[in-house]
Order: sequence, then C-alpha cells, then structure tokens
Amino acid sequence: MISFTSKYYLNIGCAVAVFWLLTTHLSSVQNADVLEMVISDNSQAIRDGINYDPLYSISRKIVRQELQKDDLKEKGSEKALKQKKQLKKQRKADSSWTPIIIFSLMVALLVFYVFFFKEKMKKPANSGNGLKEDEVEALKTALEHTMVSEKPYLNKDLSLNELAFLVGTSDKKMSMLLNQHLNTNFYDYINKFRVEEFIAQLKLDEHKNYSIEGIALNSGFKSKSSFYRIFKKEMKVSPLEFKKSLEKN
Repeated sequence: MISFTSKYYLNIGCAVAVFWLLTTHLSSVQNADVLEMVISDNSQAIRDGINYDPLYSISRKIVRQELQKDDLKEKGSEKALKQKKQLKKQRKADSSWTPIIIFSLMVALLVFYVFFFKEKMKKPANSGNGLKEDEVEALKTALEHTMVSEKPYLNKDLSLNELAFLVGTSDKKMSMLLNQHLNTNFYDYINKFRVEEFIAQLKLDEHKNYSIEGIALNSGFKSKSSFYRIFKKEMKVSPLEFKKSLEKN
C-alpha cells in the first residue's frame, strides 16, 4: 500500500504536472483562472486527506466557466433586448408626434400663403398691363352704350375684335374688361343679350305667328341647337315652356 506521505508527494507531482500543462497550452485569462481553482482544490484535498482527481476538477471548473459565460451572454442579451425595447418605445413616442408636426406645418404654410403670396399674386387693376380704374369705368360705359344703341349681338358672326372696334378699344383690353371686371367671357356676354332680345321679340304682338326658331335667328343665334342650349342655361327652362308661361299670363 502506498503510504500517506507517498500520496502527498504524488498529489504534489500531479499538481505540478497539471500546472505545467495548463500554463503551456492555455493562454487566456479564463484558463489561468481554472488552473488557480484546480490548485486550490488540490490543496484543499490534501488538507482533508482525500484523493484528488485533477482531470475531473479541470472538467468541472471548465463547465462552471462555460455556464458563467452563458449567464453573462444571457444577461448581455437581456440587457440588449431591454435597450432595444426602450429604443423602440422611444421611436414610437417620437412617431406619435409626426402627424401633429405635419399638420402644424401645413397650417403654417397656409397662413403664410394667405398673408404673403396671395397678396403678391393679386393683379391690381391699376398695375402693370392691367386697366386703370378710370379706364375701366369708361370702357364699361362705352360697351353698354354700344350694346344698346347698335345691337352688335344681332350679328351671328360677331367676334371679339369687331366688338372692341365698335367700342373704340383693343381686343386685349376688351377681353380684360369682360374677364376681370365683368366676371364673364365674350360668348356668355353676347348670348345674354341675344336671350333678352328673343324674349323681347316673343312678347311682341306682331311676332305671335312666328316660330320659336325664327325669332331665335332674328335675335342673333346662329343655329337652333345652340339657341335651345343657351336659352335653357340662362332661363333654366326650355323656350317652349317659357312661351307657354307667357301665354298663360
């Protein structure tokens, strides 16, 4: 049997051999920690007077280290997941302000447009190439006088140039007068007078035997279809319905 002293020196020799192997082949700090724990366990075993298996101790300590590493990784993953959730929550909170910010910007742009650009985009009647106020009033008076006295609308082929010539102005100024100051256009303006002329002739006793189409042609309309369309647009009823309403009265 091997004496206690022999076991003591044998364990010391095993510890030295394990120390040499570990210091030779293990270079990381974790392996050095394992070696330190093995020597500590060996010393404890010697003090307790029991046999010590260094290989078992090494494997046990390595497993322990791996578990500790796994715990650190898990803790690190939990921390990263927590940070990721916090970041996601922060982004969600920030994104909730996005509609409010967009709406505020739209309101600000609208206000800016109303108070600045709209005023600049307006074309005053007396600026640039527009008509001056006194010129507008003069053209209105001349146009009304021409339409009443000369009745140019009775001409089926009346044009803007011809009307401007009768009034004594250019076609450009006539167009500006109708569009910007009378809020109409050339054709609607002329056709309104033609409808009024048709109604006036329809009420005359000498025209009772005239057909609707005949009176329309005498009023300046070029065709039956255009007359019916324009009359209903102005009076909201057909020419025949309007005639019947006059007969009832």
